[in-house]
Parts: sequence; C-alpha cells; structure tokens
Amino acid sequence: MTLVRVRKSGCLTLLLLACTACVGRSVQLFETLPQDGDRRGDAGAVTGDGVATPPWGSYLQGVTLPACATGASLVVTTAAEEQDGGTSAADPTQAGPTLSLWEALTIAYNRPGYDVITFDSSVFPPSQRTVISVSGALPFALQTEAYCLSGAGAGVALVWDASLDIECWTCVFSVPAGSLVVGLELVNLPSTLDVNAAQVAGCSFSNIRYVACECGANALIGPENMFSGSGTGVRNSFYAGLVVRGNYFGFDPRTSTNRALSQAVVLFSPALVEQNTFGGEITYAVSSTTQGTEPTVLRNNRWGVAPDGSILGSAGPHLRAYGNPSRWVIGPGNIIAHSTAAGIVLFPGSSDFVEITANSIYDNMGAGIEAGDTTFLPPAPVITTVTATDVSGTCADSGRVELFADRGDEGELYLGSVECTAGLWSLVGEVPAGFNATATLTDGQGRTSVFSGPVAAP
Repeated sequence: MTLVRVRKSGCLTLLLLACTACVGRSVQLFETLPQDGDRRGDAGAVTGDGVATPPWGSYLQGVTLPACATGASLVVTTAAEEQDGGTSAADPTQAGPTLSLWEALTIAYNRPGYDVITFDSSVFPPSQRTVISVSGALPFALQTEAYCLSGAGAGVALVWDASLDIECWTCVFSVPAGSLVVGLELVNLPSTLDVNAAQVAGCSFSNIRYVACECGANALIGPENMFSGSGTGVRNSFYAGLVVRGNYFGFDPRTSTNRALSQAVVLFSPALVEQNTFGGEITYAVSSTTQGTEPTVLRNNRWGVAPDGSILGSAGPHLRAYGNPSRWVIGPGNIIAHSTAAGIVLFPGSSDFVEITANSIYDNMGAGIEAGDTTFLPPAPVITTVTATDVSGTCADSGRVELFADRGDEGELYLGSVECTAGLWSLVGEVPAGFNATATLTDGQGRTSVFSGPVAAP
C-alpha cells in the first residue's frame, strides 16, 4: 500500500465547540449489520468492502470485561418473548420449564437483593448470534435495585422492532445505581439506556435511533462498547462524574473499519473522555454546553487513526465546546489526524477556555488548530532560532510554550514545554532532521493559541 500525503487546502468544516419473533432461537453465523451499505449473503453479514463480520459474542471472547458481583443467579434459557407466571413472579420456579429475559427481569424486579442475569451458552453460543426480539414494552423496564445483566460468554442480540416509536421509554430497561450491563448486542434501540452510577461495557449499539446511553451521575461507559447509527452514542444531562473510557464510536474493532454515527458524545456537564477511538464517518465526535468551573477532559483518544495504526478516513474530530462558561482540557495523548478540514477549530467566547496540551496533531488538510475568533486567544509564540541542541523564540503574552516537530505546520511529535517570561523562551531539545519546529502558547487562564509558523530543523 502506498501512502500519499495530500496537500493542505483552505477548507474548514471541523468545529471544536450517537429475527423475527422466535419460539426457540434464531441463529446467524455472522452479525447482521443494518446500516452503512452492508449486505447479507447466505453465510451472514458482509460489510460494504467485502469483509465478513464475526458475531459480537465471538469477538468478546478475546476481550477482558468487568465481572458481575456476587448475587442470586437467573440463567436465561430461551430467546422467546414469554412471561409465564405473569408480572408477579418472584422466583424462577414460577417461570415454567424455560426462563426468558422477560421473566428474569420480572423476577429481579419483584424480589429483593442483587440479581445476576446470564445466558445459557448452549442456547446462546458465543460463536453464533442468537436474537431476542423486542416487539413492545418490557415488563418492569424501570428497575429500582442494582442488578447485573451479562451476555459475556454467550452470543446475545437484543433486536428492537424498527416500527417502535422513538422515545418508547418502557421498551428499554434502565440501569440503576450499582448495576452492570455487559456483553450484549443491542440493535434498533428506540429509546435510551438510562445509566445512573452504573456501568455499561462490552456492548454493541448498532442502528442507534435516538440516544444509546443517557447518563446520570457517576456513570461509567466502557470499556469495549461500540456505537453506530443515526442517533447519539452517549449523553449526560446536567449530572457530574461521567467517565467514557475505552469505547469505539463509529468504528468496528472486529474489522477495523468505519461505521456511520451522527453524534458520539454530547455533554451538558463536565466529563472525562479517554482512551476512545472515533471513526472517520462521525458527524460530531464530542459536543458540549458544560457549565461551571470543572473542565471536560479529553485525553488519550484517537481521531482518524485506528488502534492498529491504519487511517480511518477523511472526516475530522468534530469537537464542539460552547456555552458560558465552558472549560476544556484536550490532552495529553490525543491523536488528531487525517481530517479533510482542520484538526481543531476554536470558537471561544469571553468565558470559554480551551487548553490543548501534549497531543499529536498532524496530516490534516486544514490547519492543525484553527481559530474561528482570535479575539479571546493568546497570540501564538514566535520561533526565532532552531539549532542542533535547542529552540528559542519570543511571546507576546506570558504562558507555557509547548514545542512540537512536524513535517508541515502542525504538531505531530510533542517535544516538551517551557515557561515564557519577559517575552522570551528557550527549550533544550532536538528537532528531528526533516521536521519543522512548531509551538503553541497556553496563557494563565488556560487558553491555547494556534500553532506558530514552522521553522525547519538544521
């Protein structure tokens, strides 16, 4: 494969500112992918580029997932939508010869204590995809006590009827404080998984129609969730403490390919977003109208580059930070690359503060950091001298200068930082041959400039 470096253009689009009904079970050898131009042949699902997609349960066999706490066991043994014993059942003996997910949820609701709902792997083998159809409201969708719902070690796909109304709240189970939902495939979600001080991990959310995970205080989303569809992956509504860690947004880790997604993460309160991969077909990766003094922190994420290093496509990291006030810390350790526009575009207001620190920003067709309004940003530092041993320059405002090396005018390699005082700065370090030195300045209020002009290494 030949990698062609594309000349930058002036365009800017990136802003910084988600079976049928069965009596027994329905099995597929490969996962049905209901979007992105996928097609299903006799053997199962095949992606638009001809790559066969293994079942989600099979993929999870090689992934480390959180385990359920100790609790009363409920093992689902049928994919049927049955509810023997009615809505008052409080013990598995009331469910008849088999136990459905509906019956397990009913029992978990009616009896006190922590319940662990798992799936019989002989009925739901991980190497295959067994569908549980959801055609309407679930019994006791609003769970009130902590529980664990685990498809780990099995191949379970919950598929909601596409005709269900969006925002059918009773069609999706809630995830109350202390709960864990893990190892499931969830397709055509009509509403949201309400996650409150609980964890969702190892789940595939495909064909999202509204919001996959609506998060309350102290929710943990991840690791190893995958999100795709025309809706939003994760959203918090004015609750603090959300952590979004180790997920795949608009990216399929099984095939290392992009999946379309409208919005990845939408924030109304500060959150920590780290170690995630954002694919190349996301309309907006992270958007926020956060309030207060605590920042939203984005660190060690990937935009435009897969975990195996392959390029994911041309769409850039559409990060939106707006509101009054809004505080962001972007870094350290993010990779922001291969955008058809700029890497990051800043539109801060008088009380918006966006700190960009110690990232790898490169190979974007527009600028690495583009200022939509420079009025509230500090001026970029000026590099005056690049020698074999150090780099020095000047600054109009005092602050922290970060030095980078890049083949163009962005910041691929982070080399270190130094304070600029009295208008001068100097940093000991070597810029690799064939690279240019570039720099940013972050002032005392936490606002980062665009990149300086590049100066070639000697």
